[in-house]
Amino acid sequence: MLLSRHRLRFVLRHPFDLVVVLLPMLRPLRLLRLVTALAVVQRTSANILRGQVVVSIVGGATFSALIGALAVLDAERASPPPSRPSATRCGGPSRR
Repeated sequence: MLLSRHRLRFVLRHPFDLVVVLLPMLRPLRLLRLVTALAVVQRTSANILRGQVVVSIVGGATFSALIGALAVLDAERASPPPSRPSATRCGGPSRR
């Protein structure tokens, strides 16, 4: 407060600091600010971690689908061609 140019404005904007300075037995309450700051940091880091987990799961699912599609393609290319072509375009029985 002594360093502030506008002391009245400081007192009005920082009532908690004024109470702590005036009542020395309440000085340990300053640690509560640290607790609230740590809570904010923890919440932010949890949100970041959740985002990374979502990206990892989506990436893993996409990669698994790609590998599955490549396995099916490889299996179909390695199989022998059909013994006779189908009679109709849609693959159903022909009417003769």
